Amino acid sequence: MLSRPDLEKMIREAILAIPEPIRRRIGNVAVVVEDRCRAGEDCDGGYWGENDLLGLFEGVPLVDEGIETSGLLPAKITIFRSAIEEEAETPAEIPKIVRETVWHEVAHYVGFDEAETERLEEKWERGFAGRKFDQG
Repeated sequence: MLSRPDLEKMIREAILAIPEPIRRRIGNVAVVVEDRCRAGEDCDGGYWGENDLLGLFEGVPLVDEGIETSGLLPAKITIFRSAIEEEAETPAEIPKIVRETVWHEVAHYVGFDEAETERLEEKWERGFAGRKFDQG
């Protein structure tokens, strides 16, 4: 079972692995860990089904922030531990899934739509070819 501290460490490493021009834009966003998306939340935004959502961005994207959004709560990225564990075929795959999930949700936070996010994911993933990304 993936412990919360191990997952939180992987999330920190994933954020640090995001390219600097994007990482420096990450500011007023909370990153939290939940076991899985609960019924009644915006769980159906995933590709697989409500209990299979790996991560979720909620809030105002950075590009839309302004004076009219200044009183709102910070944006939130939730990473779902059980769904990530179930997605992984082996424990060794978990860090890669976490990295991809964090990147995907951060991309939405900074304002990329789904098509832009997928294009940048492919480019970013190519940058990881041959690099070790472990649970260390």
